Amino acid sequence: MISDYEWHPELDAARRAELRKLSEYLAEAAKHIGTPKQEELAVDAQAMLDGMAIPEGRVRIFIRSILHIMTLIPYASIESGDGWDGKRVNWAGLWHEIAVRSTFESFEMRHALRLALVLAAGGIISYLVPLTHSYWIPLNAFLLLQPSNEDSSYRMMTRPIGTFIGCLIEFFVYPLLPGLWPRIAFALLMISLMYCSVPGTWYHPVFSTCYALTMASMTLGGTTAIALRMLYLMMAVALVFVVNRFFFPMRKEGQFRYTIKAMFRLHNSYWNIIRSGLRKETDFSISTDILSDFHMYYEDAASYIAEHPAGDSARLREALLVLWHMFSELEQIHYLVRIKSIEKEENGQIYDLITAIQKDLYPIIRYEDFPSLRAELHLHRRDIAYVIGEYLRNAERLLGYRDCIPF
Repeated sequence: MISDYEWHPELDAARRAELRKLSEYLAEAAKHIGTPKQEELAVDAQAMLDGMAIPEGRVRIFIRSILHIMTLIPYASIESGDGWDGKRVNWAGLWHEIAVRSTFESFEMRHALRLALVLAAGGIISYLVPLTHSYWIPLNAFLLLQPSNEDSSYRMMTRPIGTFIGCLIEFFVYPLLPGLWPRIAFALLMISLMYCSVPGTWYHPVFSTCYALTMASMTLGGTTAIALRMLYLMMAVALVFVVNRFFFPMRKEGQFRYTIKAMFRLHNSYWNIIRSGLRKETDFSISTDILSDFHMYYEDAASYIAEHPAGDSARLREALLVLWHMFSELEQIHYLVRIKSIEKEENGQIYDLITAIQKDLYPIIRYEDFPSLRAELHLHRRDIAYVIGEYLRNAERLLGYRDCIPF
């Protein structure tokens, strides 16, 4: 984390010191998990929690989440197995991943559909065009198609510029190459420079164009190859523009909304795992997948807010932090459910809580439901009561940002 440049704006000297202290603590704790000394580890973790002085933010949430779990380790019973030995296919985790990505709000699904439509249309056009090298149409369309409209539009500007420059270079250089081997050497030089260039820049297609035209000009006339290259590129640009504009528009603003919705959907999925955990043993790998997905969505949302500062950007960042707090608490609740911190006669209270949370996805809990939820929760174990209490406090905070969250 310290070496990850995306965290650098938040990593001042105090936060770095806390992370180093945490890493030293975990290195020592790894030697004593499962031994009588783990109770001392829990005491040390609680002392680090009580003495933490760094400001609110992602680093603080991250550290506190780990330390909270470390305080619970002495209560964990040694289990015979986790339900998955790693040697067979984890069908439950696989099915969850498929279900998450099979909705039309999913970025992967929308991009796959756009890609399929563009390549299918490009292939049909390539088949129908009675000219050689028409496979350049779907090939160029594939290279132009990007996850968002903005990125595709950028490539639709840079690629024609680079292609045009490459055609000019080829027009003047190719006649000066005396024979087969100099042409092959020139083509190898161009493709080497292409792989050294950054994809999406204006100069990347300069080298790919020179390479492709050099190879094509060995069987076609030089001017014919250049004309076909520009014609097919313009056809690919038109095809990608039509699909982006009229079929699957995916602007970054819309993608940001989908990302926010996905984070709330993952939130409800995590509660479904906790609901199942009240009845039977649950698989940690599924919750791990959900947490990984959440953090990827979080990074996407945070990047968008940083790139598009607006009137509500500060409040949106605060809302994301609150949601991260709640995910951290969900992780702790799941852990407590697995170590049987909730007695069977208390399961009904948790079921009612989950029902209230999932009653309305946006927001998570309605204002009018909070008093009754707090009044009905009577949990014997202090640890689970504390974590759920913190969750409800943050859920109530989240409602204060409802007007700025783009549902």
